[in-house]
Amino acid sequence: RAALLKRIAELGDAVPARVASVQVNNGHYYYLKRLATENIPKLYVRAGLAGKERLLVDPDAVKGARGRHFAIDYYAPSFDNRYVAYGISPGGSEESVLRVIEVATGKETGEAIDRAQFGPPSWTDDNKLLYNRLPKLGPDAPKSDKYLKSRAYVHAIGSDPERDRAILGLGVAPDMALDPLATPLVFTAPGAPYVIGIVGNGNQRE
Repeated sequence: RAALLKRIAELGDAVPARVASVQVNNGHYYYLKRLATENIPKLYVRAGLAGKERLLVDPDAVKGARGRHFAIDYYAPSFDNRYVAYGISPGGSEESVLRVIEVATGKETGEAIDRAQFGPPSWTDDNKLLYNRLPKLGPDAPKSDKYLKSRAYVHAIGSDPERDRAILGLGVAPDMALDPLATPLVFTAPGAPYVIGIVGNGNQRE
């Protein structure tokens, strides 16, 4: 075991850092980076490819109960690079809480939308956030209902997410028949007058 661990450490530390999930957005470069000395990737941004690297989200700075670590599950910058929405979850649980940070200041906007496992979200041109959220289960609901009847919502920064309007999902449009297992996701493009809704039937590829 000692020899194997030593070899793994040598390979793991062979490069100073590893970069993943790169997104180029209107002149800004976003990416997740983990140094060889770190266990969890952090979110960084550069204004231009040669711009100075700046740390945006550090999961290690989040304090959890009983020393649990946090990880970034996904992220999505707004088209104008004003905001970045990201999902963060404790202890590798993938139980994402959707948060938003101002890119220029690094300041959190205060959004904390739970039950947001299915990301990343999308942005409209006027910085509305489109995201999927699982339903809130009642105290007597079976645990097997957790992933049923999720919906896609539209959210204005600073507003109460419990009042967000559902735009795609079971029961939203009476002429659209959806299975309770369906996972509705919404995607946007800069300047487009429409959004694209995609409904995934559970884990089925079709």
